[in-house]
Amino acid sequence: MLGSVLKRLLPQRLTFRRTRFADVYALYERGELARAERDSAAIGDAERPDIDFLRGLIAKKRSDPVAAALAMEAAAAARPGETAFHFALADVLFALHRFESALEHYEAALAGAKLDSASRVSALRDAGRAYIRLGQTARGCAYLERALEHAPGDPAIVNYLSTALYREARIPEAWRAIEPLVRAGLGGMRLRRALFLPAVYESQTEIDAVRARFSQELDEVLDAREPHIADPAAEVGVTGFNLAYHNRNNAPLLAKLCRAMRHLCPAAAQAAPPKRAPRGRRLRIGFVSSFFQLHSVARTTIGFIRDLPRERFEVHVFAIEPAQDAMGRAVESAADVYVKLARDLGAIRRAVADAALDVLVFADVGMDPITYALALWRLAPVQAVSWGHSDTSGVDTIDYYLSAEGVEIESADAHYTERLVRPRAFFLGGYERPRLAQPIGREALGLPADVRLYGCLQPVFKLHPDIDAVLVALLERDARAEIVLLESKAHAAELVRRRFARTLGPLASRIRFLPALPMDRYVATLAAMDVALDPLYFGGCNSSCEALALGVPLVTLPGAHLYGRFTLGLYRELGIEDCVAASVEDYVERAHRLANDRDYRTAVSRELAERSGALFDRKDITLAYADFLEEAFARA
Repeated sequence: MLGSVLKRLLPQRLTFRRTRFADVYALYERGELARAERDSAAIGDAERPDIDFLRGLIAKKRSDPVAAALAMEAAAAARPGETAFHFALADVLFALHRFESALEHYEAALAGAKLDSASRVSALRDAGRAYIRLGQTARGCAYLERALEHAPGDPAIVNYLSTALYREARIPEAWRAIEPLVRAGLGGMRLRRALFLPAVYESQTEIDAVRARFSQELDEVLDAREPHIADPAAEVGVTGFNLAYHNRNNAPLLAKLCRAMRHLCPAAAQAAPPKRAPRGRRLRIGFVSSFFQLHSVARTTIGFIRDLPRERFEVHVFAIEPAQDAMGRAVESAADVYVKLARDLGAIRRAVADAALDVLVFADVGMDPITYALALWRLAPVQAVSWGHSDTSGVDTIDYYLSAEGVEIESADAHYTERLVRPRAFFLGGYERPRLAQPIGREALGLPADVRLYGCLQPVFKLHPDIDAVLVALLERDARAEIVLLESKAHAAELVRRRFARTLGPLASRIRFLPALPMDRYVATLAAMDVALDPLYFGGCNSSCEALALGVPLVTLPGAHLYGRFTLGLYRELGIEDCVAASVEDYVERAHRLANDRDYRTAVSRELAERSGALFDRKDITLAYADFLEEAFARA
């Protein structure tokens, strides 16, 4: 794509004004990179910007984007009016995830007078993608819509736009955006539309209607004769993530989703089995995720990776586009073999298959399209998924779901398409104790000092419609109460506000939404709450660990599914029952007492602070999984 754009944008003088440079550029175009680089050294300073740009192109072809960016930045600085320089530099910076810098140069390219229609489409499209990656989704969607004005119906742009709208919870708009591709019969588009599931609901009735529609649309995919697809991650690009927040058993629907995926991508089931490594050695186990960075998945998985007994296991980690942060570096150092991979499904499959694993563990399946797609292939004799996403995968090539006895109900096997593994061991392995670097007062946090704060510091898509009655009861009972929520995605929060206006009425004025917070600010805000509230049905895990480590009482009403029982598992381990409710009425009673009875709250908080150390840096579940996976491989 970039090559064809540059051929249109490169000015005539760049290739023909000087014979010596024309010869060097011709070497580059023929793929003679070493000669082009050597001969460019002999060209004078008058053409230095062109030479720097050419060296950037050479570095890019050699898969060295850092060197490419340095060379192209020098070229663009020396000749700021050159549209081609800005466009190519923006492309390289985007690949390096330097999205703010990339946008500067996309905007410079768009301001260039020489940008033809096709190149303008490319610049608008990629600028839109960069804004979306920076979290400025509304602005990114506006750029993508402008790109579609120049290229109506372009499938790639429609896919980017519709997916961005979906992720912003703007579901009707996402459906409208993708409809032309569905009508055109493009492979994967009907399933993509079906997976555009709402994140926020008005009622249980709406949840039931959405699930019925989704099931019907899966049937339509299974009945349709659409073109096969080769890359489900790119060509469908959405998962059933939002099903987990319905408080329903998702195993039947997610199994049907897997069948629909296999109907569209039969090559996954027909792939040759992976290579087998020689026997008589340590068990070779791999972990794969796109969240091996400062993320809840990495925080709950790193202990598993780090603490597997090395005399029995050789640990490989496959990190898909990890951020370069402290947690990412910790995961890398915990691995025996660490492989950093781009978001290329074929390349990831080859890397995992070439490792000749005995066991492959998906840290999560259902949160990211690329790992969901990867799970459709058989890449190891034993494949398991951990609870980074605490719902069944539905994928028939995942053999086991790794959970624990203390967080599952007796009949939980029916919730999983995998075989449920639940050792009698504490479920949290190797989790590092959260710490508050420095307490911050409410005033500095922008919070009122003269009210009782009930904090439910969770993404708004966890706010099931049933929680509205709980909030009403708390606000009616405690005249000085204020409920603190996190806004996370702006449009999703707006949908929740509209629901509250209907269900809470005037009481909605005592709901305080906070913007997304960096980790240190989040922990300080949590510590400032009088009492924390676990959402109904889909509660916290990482956030629960933080609350208990800080001694913040966290009221929970355990649900029937894994995703609503982590807080219960933490309290069970501590032997503390004060904050575990048996009903909605009991939930309200316990939260109210903790917020209003200062002596009682202090006693509970002190007990939490004293006992919570027992939750962290544990190895027992990892050792239990190790024993199980050895047995599973022997059976396989």
